Amino acid sequence: MASRITNENLTGNAAEGFWQLKHDNGLFLKGYFGGGSLNDGRIQNEDFPGNPNNIDVYSNAMASQKYGSLKYFNTDIGYALFAGSNWQLAGFIGYHYWNERLHDFGCQQLGVSEICIPNIPANVNVMNYDLAWNSLRIGANGIIQLSDTLNLLIDAAYIYSYFKAYDNHNLRPELHGLFYDGRGDGAQVDAIFNWMLSNNLSLGAGGRLWYIKTNGFTHFEQTAAGGQPDASQDTQNSYGLLVQANYKFDTSNSLSGSQPTGSALYSWPGIYFGGNIGYGVNTHNIYIYPSSLSAQILTEQDRSPKNLNVQSEGFLAGGEIGYNWQFNYFIAGIEADLSYTSIGGSNAVTLSNSNITTTTEKNLLWLSTIRGRIGKLASSNMLIFLSGGPALGRINSKFDQRVANLQCSSSFVCSEASVSKNKSGLSIGTGVEYAVNSHATFKAEYLYVDLGSVGVNSLDYSIPPADSLRPSPVTYWVSSKFNYNIVRLGVNYRI
Repeated sequence: MASRITNENLTGNAAEGFWQLKHDNGLFLKGYFGGGSLNDGRIQNEDFPGNPNNIDVYSNAMASQKYGSLKYFNTDIGYALFAGSNWQLAGFIGYHYWNERLHDFGCQQLGVSEICIPNIPANVNVMNYDLAWNSLRIGANGIIQLSDTLNLLIDAAYIYSYFKAYDNHNLRPELHGLFYDGRGDGAQVDAIFNWMLSNNLSLGAGGRLWYIKTNGFTHFEQTAAGGQPDASQDTQNSYGLLVQANYKFDTSNSLSGSQPTGSALYSWPGIYFGGNIGYGVNTHNIYIYPSSLSAQILTEQDRSPKNLNVQSEGFLAGGEIGYNWQFNYFIAGIEADLSYTSIGGSNAVTLSNSNITTTTEKNLLWLSTIRGRIGKLASSNMLIFLSGGPALGRINSKFDQRVANLQCSSSFVCSEASVSKNKSGLSIGTGVEYAVNSHATFKAEYLYVDLGSVGVNSLDYSIPPADSLRPSPVTYWVSSKFNYNIVRLGVNYRI
């Protein structure tokens, strides 16, 4: 082993939508898409760097992961090959995409190297890692009818994958943007039990696991440090648990014509409640304005950044309650919702002519909206609507600037800022809601939420100013913007 990076115990939540189109001749097109948050985990970075005597020593540096996110997409086309009285077997070919963003904080040395001695504090972002797998899938899909209301679906595929990743060592400017790539193969298996509640509606639970191993290169020659491509091996071993709701649309039903059995009895007016899951994104610069003479000097010397781009992404889930009024083909209503959110991100940089590391973080902890809704019935069981109203959320924003391997009490720069507060704003959105029977609806919607900007002054915790290069404390005004693009899927029940 020359060097090894292991991201382990990464756990999180994801919202997922799935679909399938089937023809009577056996041809089908299916897929799913999703996104979520990776809330914890850790990174182990093992290496053999040289010490001051040019002797290679073992380094085992540990860091904690937070604000991670994931996005994925899958689509397959296939054909039902064989069928029996209670089973069916199909083959398919498809495409799978998987992306993760990881942010690693702090550093503790468990080996004998001098790296991360003393420990780097947990509020310093030491590494950002952005990886993607693009995969060809070839596999089989089977359905076994276990009883009148229960079936088992198994989906197994061989995967051939192209892997690429960018590794930003935020404490080492010469390795910022280190690129990896490789090709390899693996397997993916899904198994889901589906319980039929009606001819069209079912609930499901199961699991998914996949393994991919690729061989390629780490491209040191593309960094400021230079060097030669180094052979590398990248492996992903993951599993997930699934809970889902299924609705089957009858092909004899058209959007402007007849409806599934029971839908004609659906009445839109009245009170309803439900739940939702979704994915949110915020991508903005965090602006760092010098508010002292020393901070101004550092900025002019390009030792402190003027801004850092932070992409916040993640999972949300919550509930809603609302009331509808109907006027012929038009629906008006009001809806209130409250969601747990894990939409966070971070970025950091050590500029090339500096040993000062600047870290920024921001996070949305929960979100609530109260929105008026107005819409038109595309059919008696499908509503297309617009919505808008006030929003309220809990936001966090943090800033940290320091010489990473020095304690604040012995460093000439150690400036920190943190704010956590409830923030109000506005929300607007659009969506579609579909009645599946006389009481229940499925909903898909897009929301834009703007909670405005938040600014905070940093405080200096370093040694007192001592010379003309640092004539005053190092302080900044740090400004962050909190607006979000959100996609949600939900289920409502009318009382």
